Amino acid sequence: MALGCAKGRTPPSPTSMIVIPTAASGQVEYTFGTEAMCLDSEEDDFCSQKKPPRVYPTMQVEVDSFEIDEHEVTNLQYQHCVARGACSEPGAVNALGGGAYEKYYSDKDGRFNDFPVVNVTWLQAKEYCGFVGKRLPSEFEWEAAARATTQDDKPRFPWGSSLEACDGQDVAVAGCNSKFGFAQPAIGSMVDDVILIGGRELHGMGGNVSEWVSNNFEEDVTCSSPMTGLDCASAYDECSEETGTDFQNCADAFETCVPCIEQDNDGNDVVSGKCFAQCFGRTPDKTLWVCQRRDVAFDPDKDADGGSGGGLHAYRGGNYITQNTCEARPGDRLDKTLASSKSSPTIGIRCARSL
Repeated sequence: MALGCAKGRTPPSPTSMIVIPTAASGQVEYTFGTEAMCLDSEEDDFCSQKKPPRVYPTMQVEVDSFEIDEHEVTNLQYQHCVARGACSEPGAVNALGGGAYEKYYSDKDGRFNDFPVVNVTWLQAKEYCGFVGKRLPSEFEWEAAARATTQDDKPRFPWGSSLEACDGQDVAVAGCNSKFGFAQPAIGSMVDDVILIGGRELHGMGGNVSEWVSNNFEEDVTCSSPMTGLDCASAYDECSEETGTDFQNCADAFETCVPCIEQDNDGNDVVSGKCFAQCFGRTPDKTLWVCQRRDVAFDPDKDADGGSGGGLHAYRGGNYITQNTCEARPGDRLDKTLASSKSSPTIGIRCARSL
């Protein structure tokens, strides 16, 4: 017997959606990504670290208007898709460990109906969104929605103007409030993780569970291609305590990228001041550059790999086990990648739709 019928539950409605942007222009333009160094919730305070954080240039992105779910897809909504034969079961029904969460997905009494479904792969997320007549948002759409409160005089984050402002608030990010060590209901519970867009509430973009997006993960998408000079991406992994040297000495050991080199009056190579607008990835002494900033317009539809179910796919947003609040920033995207056939108890679904 179908799951939904066996439980005698009324089929749930698909999640209500919010239009991005609310203006009549039909497009939204914003700065994609972040250049702010960020360690342990202290932005730009990284000089004492032996390993520089990996970040990449920002770029201006323009996306067509779209709709996005006001909250994450719930267990009950996903169960209905399974009952209809359009979705397969999550990889683990005991998603979040024992105790009160022992039967997180397959509960008998409906305790977790309104909690976000997790342990679904990218392929399963894509199937669900298709079942309700939607699709997964692109990484660029997801960030456009998450940045809705970061413009002009509006707060940079759902909870205020700084990362630290989430401390002790109702935000399901472990680094903000350790009492939320598990997923929380998708709507109505995390009142400090809400973005207001045109009078509508967008829930859980900072935390609760991370969310799959449609495109393959491209770490250096904001860099010019091919990169000129030294590809310093792996250099970060070498600047570590294991080298036996301090951060300054390690950084000095790497060649500066070619576009940033000029010669002074004595014929010595120096880093050009103009490179602050062209190159990126500087260490505290401003000698290490990762890549040259992308110098052409970016077309998300053309330049982003939409993915076909293989390779590594991106997900976005912080989640209930995120200790470093930097990962809850709207523009944080590095290392948020997983194979399309894999799942995680910290990754769920939010759908979108073109207008």
